[in-house]
Amino acid sequence: MRRRRYGKGARRVTEKISRYRSTVMGAAILWIVVYHSGLSFSFFLLGDMMIELSKPVHAVLREHCHVLIAMVLWEIIILIGCMCITAGLRLIPSLRKWL
Repeated sequence: MRRRRYGKGARRVTEKISRYRSTVMGAAILWIVVYHSGLSFSFFLLGDMMIELSKPVHAVLREHCHVLIAMVLWEIIILIGCMCITAGLRLIPSLRKWL
């Protein structure tokens, strides 16, 4: 069987597709980073309150795993909780411009 050879046009199409894919993926990653960085703003405002309210969670985590792992999991739980609070506040139209 003869091998089919493609011209420069086919090569350009594949280059355009790969360039488009990298542009779309870059935009998607940028959107994810910007969106989540906006949500993490409340961590700085509500972090201390969330730490005080979630100390029992840290005590339970300390009983079941190593102290360092418990601390990291506890901080992740606090961050996710603060992000959820900010996402909920963004649903209120009058507060959206400040958050």
